[in-house]
Amino acid sequence: MIKRTGSISTWSNWASHRFSIILTTSWLTPELVSKCHAKHIKIVPWTVDDVNEMKKLKALGVDGIITDYPNRLREAGL
Repeated sequence: MIKRTGSISTWSNWASHRFSIILTTSWLTPELVSKCHAKHIKIVPWTVDDVNEMKKLKALGVDGIITDYPNRLREAGL
């Protein structure tokens, strides 16, 4: 398991060897999304079941969302 160190550069260095990152929404920041996308790394948070949270994540630019309620993705405009 990867532990959060508080350093975005540590995360983006780790991520540079992967094609995608799947993580909880509490770890997501605009800076993390931007750095990962600059390295062509996709961001897919889990488990997002709240429509408002889905909308926030869409605005952040995530590449996908893992949810227990796929029908709510439509409500969020995804």
